[in-house]
Amino acid sequence: MADSWSPEDDEVRIYFERLDGEEPAMRSSRASRGVSSRLMEEDEEVEALLPADLDSRVKELCGALAEAERGGHAFIALKWFRDSFLPRKTYRWNQHPETRQAVLAEAIQRGVVLTSKIANPKTPAYPTTTIRLNRAEAGIPEEAQRFHPVEAQGEPVGVAIDEDRGSE
Repeated sequence: MADSWSPEDDEVRIYFERLDGEEPAMRSSRASRGVSSRLMEEDEEVEALLPADLDSRVKELCGALAEAERGGHAFIALKWFRDSFLPRKTYRWNQHPETRQAVLAEAIQRGVVLTSKIANPKTPAYPTTTIRLNRAEAGIPEEAQRFHPVEAQGEPVGVAIDEDRGSE
């Protein structure tokens, strides 16, 4: 069923049913207690995912994204980077999906990783989210700025060639 589902032709319906013999007020109070305790647990998990060394983790993520950008891809899909490229790195923190997502979200929030959307030819209704490194914010030089001309000592190469040929 899930293999043949199409967002253009099919639909998803969600509905709620009252359990037999249960009053709606009792059920909602139980549900709200369950929701609030779950939210508190989620907050504690998020705090555990954002450790004190978050700055170094964001820096490592930026280095990995810079490497992925040098790979010659037309764009870097967020999901591919997070779920395929990043786990191949040997960082202590990137082996769990929740931690990778938390560090990536932090990098996006800080503005060192920028997101955008591009059209997805397979499913046009769902564009692909792409990411790129904001090098100015991340403190990583532009690729073109990594190499600077070095001044050579002596006479220009053309003069040396002419001297070797015996023409002056």
